[in-house]
Amino acid sequence: MRVLKPAVSALIAGFLIVGLGACASAPAEAKGATGEVNASAQAEKAPREYEPLEFMDMVIESQQQAGSFRMIMSISAASAMSMEAAMVFDNGNGKPGLDAAVDADGTQMSLRLVDDRTYIQIESLTGEKYVQVDPTDEGNPFLPVAEQMTSIDPVQQSQDVRGAATSVTLVGPEDVDGVEATRYTVTVDPGKVTGKTAEGFGASLLGIDEILYDYWLDEADRPIQVVSTFEIDGTPMTTTMKMSDWGAIPPIVAPSADQLTTLEELGLVG
Repeated sequence: MRVLKPAVSALIAGFLIVGLGACASAPAEAKGATGEVNASAQAEKAPREYEPLEFMDMVIESQQQAGSFRMIMSISAASAMSMEAAMVFDNGNGKPGLDAAVDADGTQMSLRLVDDRTYIQIESLTGEKYVQVDPTDEGNPFLPVAEQMTSIDPVQQSQDVRGAATSVTLVGPEDVDGVEATRYTVTVDPGKVTGKTAEGFGASLLGIDEILYDYWLDEADRPIQVVSTFEIDGTPMTTTMKMSDWGAIPPIVAPSADQLTTLEELGLVG
């Protein structure tokens, strides 16, 4: 399962980089049925410079108002990784829901998080079926992955990363796949990530003093693209994330009973 944990780490880091809009609800009048910000509130808004905390808070608030999004992420490094994921910040009981399809250097897998339960499907091991990970089964080979998945706490993590931005520069209007956007370059100091988030995010970026992220925000201040390029141990790494369907993701549901299997049925445990 060596490929799984880095894949989940990259997935979680990706959500953190976007800003990981928290689960808290925005005022009802601020959003419509699909999370769209009232057009009149945007009419007089023009691109401008922001202080780092002001910028991060703006992006986080815009995601709170939307409540969900879809992301396509590609990572180019020593080994290639790509994933498409949908996230709902409050999927019920104040807990996030996540559904991700991952290609990690040729290994195809799906990860789903519903009600703090993790479901894993790996084409080469489980076929088309999912295995539900029992968080109390210390002998389960998927347990480290499940622990990473259930560690996703949008409210806390958004607070942990918001202070890591040290500067924000307005680049200007640009077109992204036919969508009008405003581009900003954000400098992030990984050493300023705090709390439990720093244990994973900071450790993975050990030795990196700063990272430059280019954010493209739509008219509602939501990211539609984020690109970062940096080096880890001398290896160049580029991460590209494209976000869409803000406020339009339905609740994430668990696999049905006929989609589930067990490690025993697969012969992976005695």
